[in-house]
Amino acid sequence: MRIGIDFDNTLICYDALFVQAAQPWLPAQCPAEGWHKGTIRDHIRQLPQGELTWQRLQAQVYAHRLQQAPPKAGAWLALQRFSQHQFALVIVSHKSQYARQDPQRIDLRQGALTWLTRHQFFTLPGLTPQQVYFEATRDEKIARIAQLECDFFIDDLYEVLTHPGFPATTQGVLLAPQSGGDDPAPYQHFTSWAALETALMAATAPLVSLTPMDTPLL
Repeated sequence: MRIGIDFDNTLICYDALFVQAAQPWLPAQCPAEGWHKGTIRDHIRQLPQGELTWQRLQAQVYAHRLQQAPPKAGAWLALQRFSQHQFALVIVSHKSQYARQDPQRIDLRQGALTWLTRHQFFTLPGLTPQQVYFEATRDEKIARIAQLECDFFIDDLYEVLTHPGFPATTQGVLLAPQSGGDDPAPYQHFTSWAALETALMAATAPLVSLTPMDTPLL
């Protein structure tokens, strides 16, 4: 059984960093609790030169502040439990080597590997830097998921899980505050790693003997 996992906003949580970095563009005296990466992105893109501003903000967070970001709550413990049950783990990330709007050209991929090391993800059985794949485009990410023959793939973007090329033999799992996309969605949706882990582990026995698409998590 192979579980694929996205990196950005799936294993690592940028929400607080984006709120801090985006303060000059957010409404004055607006509670921080109402903002996360997605809402900040949508807000900034509506401003004059919003797309350029958003790209520069991403460069600031992903290149210069990445090591300040914490793991998603429950992520390490969930992966530990999966690995203890002999599930193979791979990380597949849509991540360029450099941020487009970063004049210092900090290596984003090496930064992600450093972060995974610092937060002890490579102490998990079977998960090494060789099981981390960085792809330059979303299409290449989808192709890698198919090439690795992932039984499940966990991502925070429903656009990945509903991509026309997403393999039919892989069960998509969305980890996000809201489901998004079509209803009914062609993926399972969870709002926390704890809920995702509980559902997947409760289905461990049938998952081992049946294909993912035959066995819903819930």
